Amino acid sequence: MNHNFRSQLIRYIHTRSLNRRDLIVSVILPRTVLHRNAKIMIDSFRKLDYQTQGIDKNQPFELAIEPYAGQNRYVRKMMHYLVRHLERDLVGAYLHGSLGTWEESPYSDFDALVILKNEVFESVARLARVADRLRKAT
Repeated sequence: MNHNFRSQLIRYIHTRSLNRRDLIVSVILPRTVLHRNAKIMIDSFRKLDYQTQGIDKNQPFELAIEPYAGQNRYVRKMMHYLVRHLERDLVGAYLHGSLGTWEESPYSDFDALVILKNEVFESVARLARVADRLRKAT
């Protein structure tokens, strides 16, 4: 995935904004900024050039990763939240780092990777909803 798009998407999910002006406006009109920037993100997604990376985005792929079997209450809470609010929007959510390898220590942080379905980028309302729910999950 294009590094600029990925960085922009992360910023959008965490702050709703794509620039400083949006950040200020989002304090007053969060939904307006969230939806306006969802359209910008969808347009950016459509412009991604998968062909130069040798990827056919219409071809299905299979990813087999063992489900989390640990008992960390925060991981369990996050799993429940993602299933409840985002299951139909995600390819998957993957825990990595010390929690993911079951080498947890008292100072372990929460490292995770969330992969969105391409269909999320077909609707402004859907992308805005997903971004808002992911932001709340953090």
